[in-house]
Formats: sequence, structure tokens, C-alpha cells
Amino acid sequence: MLYHDINWLKSFIKNRLEFYFKGEPFVTNTYELYNQQKNTSEETDKYQKICSELKFNIEEKLILLICLAPHVKPEIFDFLRISNSEIKSKFSEFGGKFSENPVGFIPTIQTIFFLVYGGDIEKLPTLFSLLDESNPLIKENILRVNTNSSDIFLNHTVTISEEIEQKVIFKKEKYSPRFNTKFPAKKLIKDITLDQLILSETIKNEIDLIERWLQVSQNQETEDLGGFKTLFYGPPGTGKSVTASALGIKYNIDVYRIDSSQLVSKYIGETEQNLKNLFDIASNKNWILFFDEADSLFSKRTEVNTSNDRFANQQTNYLLQLVEDYNGLVVLATNNKPNMDKAFVRRFSSMIFFGVPNNLERKNLWESYLPNTNTDQIDLSAISMKYQFSGGTIKSACDFLKLKFFDDHLKIQTNDLEEACKRELKKYGKSG
Repeated sequence: MLYHDINWLKSFIKNRLEFYFKGEPFVTNTYELYNQQKNTSEETDKYQKICSELKFNIEEKLILLICLAPHVKPEIFDFLRISNSEIKSKFSEFGGKFSENPVGFIPTIQTIFFLVYGGDIEKLPTLFSLLDESNPLIKENILRVNTNSSDIFLNHTVTISEEIEQKVIFKKEKYSPRFNTKFPAKKLIKDITLDQLILSETIKNEIDLIERWLQVSQNQETEDLGGFKTLFYGPPGTGKSVTASALGIKYNIDVYRIDSSQLVSKYIGETEQNLKNLFDIASNKNWILFFDEADSLFSKRTEVNTSNDRFANQQTNYLLQLVEDYNGLVVLATNNKPNMDKAFVRRFSSMIFFGVPNNLERKNLWESYLPNTNTDQIDLSAISMKYQFSGGTIKSACDFLKLKFFDDHLKIQTNDLEEACKRELKKYGKSG
């Protein structure tokens, strides 16, 4: 279907140019031109599904095809390279931006304006509405209008989103965004399921509430349900990230750890734009967004004494609104809860404290993380009482033992475990 419609676009462009240069009749009814080229393929592709599900009209379909064409049949835009003999330069009404190495073309709003409406000024408001954030082309992350303050509106380039590139061009079933400045996040994957986690009953009860929301959200539109925002707080290594990952595993949802350092910019307005890009991409994906060290982004607003204070507060307000509008699960994790802005705290659906495990929980953690070997001779209760480690520290000690005894058939002894524990203490400048 895609290639059938690209060929239709080619015919449409030819008709538009013949009208422009020769004054030959233009097929005003674009459906007529479309119907002249019969689709012989019975295959329903992703492109067709998108057009059908979002109920695109002929103009919306044309705009989408113009943005898809550079990826599948770039030669149909070669006409844009011709020069206006009167000014010895390209036709400004064609718009578009070329790159020479490699050879490529990116349509601009001016390109769309010329091809779809023939440059009819009275049609500009219609074009603006089609590229507005409320239109499915933009709202559903189909196309991206790449704005630049130095360019006028008609010179903005319009491109397909990375999601459409992967699904329509590369035929991937599931969209997985690449780590970049627009989406500074990577999948959070831990090899531990929710059932394997050793958590206190208090934490389990709170997690049950999140699970209830996930269950309901998978059976109805999250727009009606609203998103779920939760705060995981407590010392490092107490299970905050692994719990988020485990929720994703159980409900087959991708979990993305947000790199806050890539979001924050010293330039005014850039942090807000970075945040907008992030949430635009994540919109309607039902992903779990995991903000580690969230206090760096969601910090307390300050009294306005300088312009920097004012901009910082505006940034916090903007972030608050984005989080509120997101219809998925947002997990904020912090080791420093007192530094969180109270406005965020008030809007959390839940707040879960991940404390250092008690003696019994530590013993269970040792048992679960230690290599498959006979540890009957080791008093894990005594070890748990002596070394009041977090779950992350216990795992690190066990990883050391797994590596040390990787090719050895010797059993782990108490002194080996003591060595691993003392090794962990040294990391924090302590001695056992």
C-alpha cells in the first residue's frame, strides 16, 4: 500500500508541476488521481493501518507521503533542484532543504504548501491547522515540525518521527527509541522478577496499588484513568530501580531510565524543550518512565531573588505540568526526599520508602544472591546482623564471589564471605 501511494504522490507532483509551468489542467479532485492508480497489493502494511486508524483525509495523507518519500523514493523530489532562470537560483516557492553528502532532501512547510495547495495563500490557515499539535499528524507523533527560532514558519522542516521510521520503513513491530538528546533514556532491564524481590510487607502493599493501576490501564484507555505518579525514596541500593524493572517485566511494559544530566541545560528554554521532546515521544506508549536521582530535576522552588531563580521555578512548573499530563506510569526515585518540591509531593499517587532491609530480609537476600553452592556451614544470620548492608551492596558482594569462584569447585566458606563484605566496606571508606 505504501509504494502504491508513493507512486500516486509521484503522479500528483507531476500534475502539480505541469499546471505550474505549462498551465495544463490540474486535477483538483485528488481522489480522482488517486483512483487512477489501482492498488494491486492485498497486503495491509503499517502505513495503511495508521491512515485507517487515524482516519486521515486526503490532505493529511498527502503530507505524510511527502515526508515519507525521501526515505523510500527520494528521486521524486529531484525536480526541486532546477533553477529559476530569471534569478539563477532555486524556486523559493518549492521550499525544501538539500544535503549534498550524502544526497538527500528534507521537505519544509513551504514544500507542503506548494504541493498540497499550489501556494494558495487562502489555504495557509488550513495548512497551519494540519500541522498544529492538536492534529493527529503531530499529536500522535507521526510527524515532527523541527522549529528553529531563526527560521520563519514556512522554512521549518517536517520529518517523520523515529517511531514511524522504525515501524513503516524498517517494519519493526515494536518501537524502541534510540538514546539521544531528544530521548535521553535507556531501557532499564534487571534479571529479577517481582516474585523474586525481597521486600517488606509495607512496600509490597504499596506495590500492589501500582499493580492494580497497571492491570486496569491495560484493559481500558489510560486517558480516562489518568496516569500514575509514584515516588521511590530511600538510601542507594535498596531496590528502587530493580522494583521498577520488575513491574515492567511482569506487565510486559518497557521501562526507560531517564538520564537527568542530558535533560538539564544551562541555556534558557532548552531544558523545557528537552523535557517536551521526551514526553512527546513517550506519549500514548504506556511506557514506565523512571527518573533516577529525581531531586536534581524536581527540586524545591526558591524565592525569586534573581532572574535565574525565576527561570528555575518556571522549569519546575513546566515539568510538573508534563508529569501531570502523562497518562502512563512515572516513577521518581531519590535518595534525598527533603529536596523534592512539595508541589510534586502533593501530586504523587503514592510514596514508597525503600529502607535498609532488616536482619531476616538481609539473610533472604544473601540466600537469593549467593552462587548455587552449599552454604550450610555459613551462619548467614550472623553475617546479616554483623553487616547491615542494603540489597544492592549484598548483590555486589555476591557478584564478587561468583566471579572469584567461577572456575573453582571449592565451596564458599565463611572467611570468603567476610572478605567480600570487607571489600564492600572499603568502597565506602569503612572497615569491618
